Amino acid sequence: MKKKKQLRGDEDFVDFFWNDFETIMRHQKQILQKFSLVLEHYEYKFEKMQTLVQFSSGILERLKKLLESRAIPLKVKVIDFGIIDQNELMPVLPFIDSSTLEKISIGNSKGLGSQNLKIDQLVRLEQWKLAKKVEINNEFWVSEPINSFANFSKVEISIKTINTETIRILRELFKTSPTMNHFEIYYEPQNQDLRTLFGHRFDGSYEDEDNGARWFFRIPENMEDVISVQSNLFSWLRLSRERYSDLSEKRD
Repeated sequence: MKKKKQLRGDEDFVDFFWNDFETIMRHQKQILQKFSLVLEHYEYKFEKMQTLVQFSSGILERLKKLLESRAIPLKVKVIDFGIIDQNELMPVLPFIDSSTLEKISIGNSKGLGSQNLKIDQLVRLEQWKLAKKVEINNEFWVSEPINSFANFSKVEISIKTINTETIRILRELFKTSPTMNHFEIYYEPQNQDLRTLFGHRFDGSYEDEDNGARWFFRIPENMEDVISVQSNLFSWLRLSRERYSDLSEKRD
């Protein structure tokens, strides 16, 4: 009677998992709907002397070598990673097929409240420039310029503060970008009513059944679309592109 292999600890478990994972990934040819990896960094969950950072680095190094060795880039629609910084995404994202990647989703795996996230390396990648959607959860503050997100059709991020320059860039982005449809920002609560940052009055307003009041701006030389603005006024802002014909129906 053949005995089952006994796992001695974390290292054996990782090797056991990796053997199967490597076999699957080496022969994966179909487009994956989602590739998700969360490397938790809660120190109390790890009982050995080795730190979680070292443990995660080992996993990521193996993953990078595996993706590099593939004859063709891995085809994925959605990348969903829980990380502590961009260095944990760089061993993976450059080896994803940029022609199939639609969405990049980034979460905070450290769990210690909101932290700053540098993405200066990520924004230079072809995969970043060709993806359609990006979502960085609100436990990360992003300081990269708004224009670094200009290529996406849908953006959800958090920034520490919002000001008139942020508003100006967002408005220009919607006016000039043929692809931008939705830009949502969370920011630290401030006492100033956000509507005062727009510089002049809105072109109109209407009542949204689900999200309350909306305001809108007309887009110069564009008779079909308007910029819709939603906000709780003190910590959340959403700009979206709407068809003017749909807007007229809502105002009736």
